[in-house]
Amino acid sequence: MSLNEADFYRRVSALIKTISDDLRARASISSPASKKYMLLSKAANEYLREKHRTLRKDTDRVYRSHINMLFEWLKSIRQEGITVKRFSREMANQYIRHQFIEKEVSPVTLNNYIRCLKRFFNWVVDNNYRDDNPFDSIRKRDEPFKRRVVIPKDWDEKIIEYCDQNDPRFKLIIYLVYGSFLRPAEICRVKIRDIHWEQSAIYVPAENSKNKHERWAILPQYTCRLMRELEIDKAPLEAYMISTSLKPGYVKKETRDLDKHWTKMRKAIGMPMEFQLYSFRDTGIMDLKDQGMPDHYVMKLTGHLEPAMIEKYKHAPSMESLRLSASYINQIGKRDEINPFQNLYKPDFETRFFADREKPDKKD
Repeated sequence: MSLNEADFYRRVSALIKTISDDLRARASISSPASKKYMLLSKAANEYLREKHRTLRKDTDRVYRSHINMLFEWLKSIRQEGITVKRFSREMANQYIRHQFIEKEVSPVTLNNYIRCLKRFFNWVVDNNYRDDNPFDSIRKRDEPFKRRVVIPKDWDEKIIEYCDQNDPRFKLIIYLVYGSFLRPAEICRVKIRDIHWEQSAIYVPAENSKNKHERWAILPQYTCRLMRELEIDKAPLEAYMISTSLKPGYVKKETRDLDKHWTKMRKAIGMPMEFQLYSFRDTGIMDLKDQGMPDHYVMKLTGHLEPAMIEKYKHAPSMESLRLSASYINQIGKRDEINPFQNLYKPDFETRFFADREKPDKKD
């Protein structure tokens, strides 16, 4: 079928437009300059998708939360459609002032926001979406000195009585924080295969520890007894030690779940709000030092890498307590007793648990 001149030019124009649109689309993908006109929201989604593959679940949640808060603020000022290039240093300053002054977040929390957003925009720069990081000039706020909160011995009986009557499995969590110096997040990551019953210890691989260094968490006899009473030793090797209802299982618990148990208990017994679950870790360290445990042992037991971290805790009060340093740590509710023969700490302790220790083989 022959075309008249008008139809011919119409079809040629349509073909030219199709080719032009295709070339323009290809240029928008390959051109470095065009990246700087990308929507900030699109860049953020790419960043979060990439991070999702490498971050722990709880860390991934924190990153998403911090970036989502930024976009909530952008929406409030009608800038949710802003491009990567147009997000200025002044806007970065405005957002941080908004969080600090209007939202009244603490200096510690604010500095966490700054660190997270600085990492995001460093990724933006690395991917040629813009040339500079708008958060580079943001000054971190001075953080207050971290005060170590110690839970007085007077609360031991109330805590244990509440757990025995209402939440017996939560007592194990408290024992692990206080006597094994495991952080709540580390407890949530422990699998049954990490528990070495013959050595009364839990192996904490580098990927599960806060400072990315592997270590051993010692299990006092009273903790081992409780774990066996709860039949944790009968659970499958690949199960998490703590899962649904604080029983072993294949669903990983989050620290906020443990905090809910603590908050419920704290309110039930009238404990001050300043006493948190993590406070028992500081309390255990303080008690070690009061009993005269040398700092190098405390570092090994707690997983601290620098002596300066241990020096933040008060030192043992006398030479007499130093003489009794072989007693390790006492059970909650019996912290007034010092019996060097009732716990795991013996003269050969360092040889048995720390000297030339290799990473354990994974069990099938």
